[in-house]
Amino acid sequence: MGLVRATAGEARIFGLPAGDLAARQRVGYLPENFRFHDWLTGAGLLEFHGRLAGLSEAERRQRIPQVLGRVGLSGRGDARIRTYSKGMTQRIGLAQAIFHRPDLVLLDEPTSALDPVGRREVRDLIRSLRDEGITVFLNSHLLSEVELVCDRVAIIDGGRVVRSGPLAELLGATS
Repeated sequence: MGLVRATAGEARIFGLPAGDLAARQRVGYLPENFRFHDWLTGAGLLEFHGRLAGLSEAERRQRIPQVLGRVGLSGRGDARIRTYSKGMTQRIGLAQAIFHRPDLVLLDEPTSALDPVGRREVRDLIRSLRDEGITVFLNSHLLSEVELVCDRVAIIDGGRVVRSGPLAELLGATS
């Protein structure tokens, strides 16, 4: 995403250098360690990110309750983020990652702060994004989560992809 400089090699998204603004505009991102302006409300955070993404006022107004509902925060948009639990903060992070309808969503440990029900809801969200044609890149150390939602898997060791392919193939199953 251009947040750090590569020491070797290159990364491309949609045929463009990963840090290119045109590529980044098509990506939603939830880092593992995120910090939001906690004086904002959940709706205020989405309003801010929607403005950054260039969404019209009418579209932002329509999308805010829709996306809050999608991540399980209906009725909590007017509460300040500082009053959110860790799990709710994780959910508002997911909301901001998908708010502008990206083509690619990068999620780094998206279920780390959630209870079992919340984890299931995030898995359902990931599947629904996939069903809408959105590519979801999930980074997780929880292999059970990977097995439940991923179609393809890459195993990385020392910064290099050592194996990749369909999950069943990597697990040794035959199709």
